[in-house]
Amino acid sequence: MDSQYSNLPEENRKYLIGLIDRIKSETKLFSSSLSTTEKTRRMYKDKILNCLLYGIEEIKTHLNDESYWENIKSDQKNKIKGIMSNPEEQIEFCKKLALQIETLVFLEFREKADEKYKNKIAFELVLNMHDLKNEILRKKIIFGIIPYEQLIKMSAEELANPEKQQKLKEQRKKFVKEQMLLTEETKVINHKEVSSNTLVGDEIKEEANNYDMMRYRDNNFKNKKESGIIKEKKDENRNKSDKNAPKEKSKLSGLSSELLNFYFEIDEFRKETLIKKINEKITGNLKEATVNEIKEKRKKFNVNLNA
Repeated sequence: MDSQYSNLPEENRKYLIGLIDRIKSETKLFSSSLSTTEKTRRMYKDKILNCLLYGIEEIKTHLNDESYWENIKSDQKNKIKGIMSNPEEQIEFCKKLALQIETLVFLEFREKADEKYKNKIAFELVLNMHDLKNEILRKKIIFGIIPYEQLIKMSAEELANPEKQQKLKEQRKKFVKEQMLLTEETKVINHKEVSSNTLVGDEIKEEANNYDMMRYRDNNFKNKKESGIIKEKKDENRNKSDKNAPKEKSKLSGLSSELLNFYFEIDEFRKETLIKKINEKITGNLKEATVNEIKEKRKKFNVNLNA
């Protein structure tokens, strides 16, 4: 407790500790008969009371500082100065003020001393009123610059000391700036992903279309060959006047055995398998040499087929 009031002159500090000890001894006489809720409320009333008594002693150290009293109303100034020399009046004034503040908080939370009540009064009000650097808050409460109704609705940041408030503002600005940069980076990344996915999709479609065309040609050729249509067409198209004219070459003639094997095996190379291979290439799971080999074979195959 002594360290909490270390910023006060020795005389004021001893005087304050004496008042606090006196209040503690008085409250012990009847606190045992209180309910759990009343004991909780009494505890926080006393904490607020201690903060207010602390604030009065701080004000005493500014009696000769005219700038300190510039914005204070004359009636409030006279009232506070009048109780400074009288311990009884000082305690009574702070008790009434603490009672008003705690009661408003209690009523604000529907007359329940629950967790919300405790968080508000302990971690927002009392914590900031006890802050050694928050003399300005204690001054505003004692002089009535902040109305009680406004006080209980203020956030923890609004109740904090000026130094902490400034730090929180800077952190907020930094956070907002980082979020803006992150949003811009995300937009760029998403744009790249969309472009990349579009290109990949186009490649898959192109490969699939090529495969469909090749499979169609393959099936068409097989059907014609089995039904004898290819032979009949050759006979019909043969120039009867020129019996020595060379026969029309098959589109598969001239292909190497390797390409022929590839051509007839392509029927087993389903569209789903093709897309899977392309996806494997995209994800890096298919060896580059295998992909290049397939592409090269397809290229040669298409050229010879259309010859």
